[in-house]
Amino acid sequence: REAALGGVVRFQGFFLSASGASRWWDVTVSPLRGSDGQPCAVLSVSRDITELAAARHAILVVDSDGVITSWNDAAQAIFGWSAADAIGRCMASLIVPERLRDRHMAGMKRFVATGESALMGKMLELAALRRTGEEFPIELVLSGVPGANGWAMMASIQDISARKAQTELFENAFQHAPIAKALVSLEGRFLRLNRAFCSLVDYDETTLLATDFQTITHEEDLEKDLKLLGQLVGGKISDYQMEKRYVRRDGRVVWVNLSVSVVRHPDGAPKYFIAQVQDLTKRREAEGRYRLLADNVSDVVGIHDLMGRCVYISPSCQRVLGYAPEEMMGRTPFEFMPADAHEGLRATHARLAVESSGTAITHLMQMVRKDGKLIWVEVSGRLVMDEHDSPVVVAITRDVTDRVESELRYRLMAENTTDMIVTTSLEGHATFVSPSSEAVTGWSPGEMLGQRPTDFAHPEDVPLMQNAFRRVAGGAEGARVRWRGKHKRGDRWVWLESSPSLLRAGAGHTSAQYLDVIRDVTAQVAQEEALARATEAAKAAAAAKAEFLANMSHEIRTPLTAVLGFAGLLSMRDDLTGQRSEERRVGKECRSRW
Repeated sequence: REAALGGVVRFQGFFLSASGASRWWDVTVSPLRGSDGQPCAVLSVSRDITELAAARHAILVVDSDGVITSWNDAAQAIFGWSAADAIGRCMASLIVPERLRDRHMAGMKRFVATGESALMGKMLELAALRRTGEEFPIELVLSGVPGANGWAMMASIQDISARKAQTELFENAFQHAPIAKALVSLEGRFLRLNRAFCSLVDYDETTLLATDFQTITHEEDLEKDLKLLGQLVGGKISDYQMEKRYVRRDGRVVWVNLSVSVVRHPDGAPKYFIAQVQDLTKRREAEGRYRLLADNVSDVVGIHDLMGRCVYISPSCQRVLGYAPEEMMGRTPFEFMPADAHEGLRATHARLAVESSGTAITHLMQMVRKDGKLIWVEVSGRLVMDEHDSPVVVAITRDVTDRVESELRYRLMAENTTDMIVTTSLEGHATFVSPSSEAVTGWSPGEMLGQRPTDFAHPEDVPLMQNAFRRVAGGAEGARVRWRGKHKRGDRWVWLESSPSLLRAGAGHTSAQYLDVIRDVTAQVAQEEALARATEAAKAAAAAKAEFLANMSHEIRTPLTAVLGFAGLLSMRDDLTGQRSEERRVGKECRSRW
């Protein structure tokens, strides 16, 4: 009747052969349609599955009273009852759970009375009891056979515990998977969807099941996706992956990594597709930000495989090295370096291979620009895992030519100046001593490194030195101090003059430290002391001269006073001769001058 109305019906049941033996058949009934499209006949296709059913299914026969009359070996394996135990007993009390028995018995009575049942031939999933009392799921097909003593009920039962467990496992894995999953028909329509997929594209399940994947695929990615599906169906590829875009319900685009495989029928014909979809939106956004940084940073950012070949390099390579990015792709750094620098880079690569992932190693080396100019670069490399879980080296290259050349100039000056150049930590320990220390003090730089300058100073001068460094630490400038340093020979002291200053953190220094320029002023001190002695001697001579003149003036003044007095008396006489008159004139003149 169903087929005559246009439906396709499949059922299983017992039929009697000509010899009277019971055979188990799988039957499909479908309509045949006339020119007007209406059913005009039915087509029945039947398959004998007796042996298959006997091997895999419990097959039992029950009379109209519900008593078991036949029980095969598979039934014993499934339920635990032997044929001797089962035959003659009521099926309902033996294998039907108590909560289902009343409904089971009512159905049996209705079938015996009318010969009809909507459940006949249908594949049903029910619960059954083992001999141990354990309840488990079964798949049941019922068939009724009329006989001389009334109807006989025949049942084919299959234990589906394992299949149900696998189905539940699949359902849990499918529905609760952290990535989106979908079953898709060969035409592209969605058959099953998990929650993650619905959430990813922001559609409810009902809406998606009424559409196909083409509808939500970005138009620029659809052609490639359909082409790969065609290759998959045709057997040219077993599966494929691609990055594509879905368009969400709100119009926003999401990037995904799509993995597709095909499920086939036993004869190899494709049945449907399984799609797994990983949301790449956040990763793509992060990659976009990192690429924006890499493309605009002044340093060169590169990614190299373990063979050293460049797989990515930022555009800044053109400014630093003169090469366009495409000119460096696939090439190794050795191709851009002087030959004598190769060994150092190989050693750095070897260290990266044994260091833990993510540990940065910095290497200073020379590279050759495209124009042939040699430059100094500082390369910081670290070994990391890429998105495919493969090891790669991320290298950041910085042009430090100006810094290195400046350092070389200052080092050249420091190594060739006659003054000592010393840097010390804030605790006073020497961190650098120029080679001139040996000429000044007899101590080599190696002997002075880590020592305090006060360790070599005269005990009387240590407070002066400490006070000068305190003033520098407090912000004073030009805090010069002279002190006596012990020569390595030990038999003499040399006079030194310190000009300390404070190098603060930054400007190339990771922490604050003192810089002291120390000059040997022994000869200058000797000259100053000799000059001081000469000055004192000159002062003494001048004082003696003044004293002598003062004494002489006193000694001369006393007799002259008497002479002048007598000359004055003579000048008052009028009877003096011409000679005496001349003498009187001279006496007056002398007295006036005096």
